[in-house]
Order: sequence, then C-alpha cells, then structure tokens
Amino acid sequence: MEMERLNAWMTVAGNIAVLLGLVAVAVEINTNTNALHVQIEENSFAMQQERASAVAGNTDLQALYVKSLLNPSEMNPSEVWGAVAILGLQVTSLNRSYLLYKDGMLSEAQWKDLLLGASFQFGGSFGQLYWSEVRDDWAAFPDFVAAIDNELAKSRGKGLSNEEWLRRFFEKVTDLDQ
Repeated sequence: MEMERLNAWMTVAGNIAVLLGLVAVAVEINTNTNALHVQIEENSFAMQQERASAVAGNTDLQALYVKSLLNPSEMNPSEVWGAVAILGLQVTSLNRSYLLYKDGMLSEAQWKDLLLGASFQFGGSFGQLYWSEVRDDWAAFPDFVAAIDNELAKSRGKGLSNEEWLRRFFEKVTDLDQ
C-alpha cells in the first residue's frame, strides 16, 4: 500500500514537472515571438532610414525623384528607368510588409500604417501610371493588389500624393522670402 501511495505521489510530481516544463516552453516561445516582432520593426525602420539617407545624400537621385513628381513627361528613358526602380523598391518593400502581416509578424494596424504610403507613392500621375503597368505582375498576391487598389481609391481627394504635397510645400517655401 505504501508503495502504491509513493507511486501516486511520484506520478503527481512527474505531471507537475511536465506542466511546469510546458509553461516554461510557452514563456520562451512568447519571449522569442516578441523579440522577433521587435527585430522586424527595427529592420523596417532601418530600411526606411537607409532609403531616406540615400535620397538625402544624393542630389542626382533627388532631382530624378522631383522630376518624376513634377515633370514626368520631360524625363528621358534613363530617368524613367531610374524612377521606375525607385517605385519598384517601394512596391517590393510594401509586399514584404504585406507578407509579414499575413504571417502574423505585423499587426493589422502596422500593416495599415505601411499601406498608407501607397497613396503617397502611387497617387501622383507618374505613380499611377507605374502602378497600372505593374499591378498585374503582382497577380500571385491578389489580396496585396486589392489592398493597394483600395488604398488608392480611398485616398483620392483626401490626402496628398507626394506630387501634390511637394507642389504645395514648394509654394510655401517660395513665399518665405516675401
């Protein structure tokens, strides 16, 4: 009888140890998931900063981007190619964020914040033309294409595209000396 009691207590102790082990594993998984989320946010921020620094430090790139916003019809073929490359990086980065959202690595709020950039990048005349030309290339991601299309449709008449914002801001800058 005493041996059966000891066996029962040993079984209970073993079950408690297994339960504590499972709790420890769950805590570790949660910690790793949180660390992964932080790393993804930091990587995204670093990429945005890197792109902004590249533009800020390169007058040729600035001129190209401004020309694509304000005078796209005056661009030569190599300038068009360069501007297309810039927008291509934007759409690829946005797709990467979409995939992270679908994998649960970005929250819906984070994805929607990033998606807002589509209306700025693709809201102007050159951006609209670019998106209309490449949207079918992203057909493997129909929800992604629909998200950009919806964002562009939703933003019409509300926010400013980069093109509109730059025009208005430049007007304000020219008024500073008066």
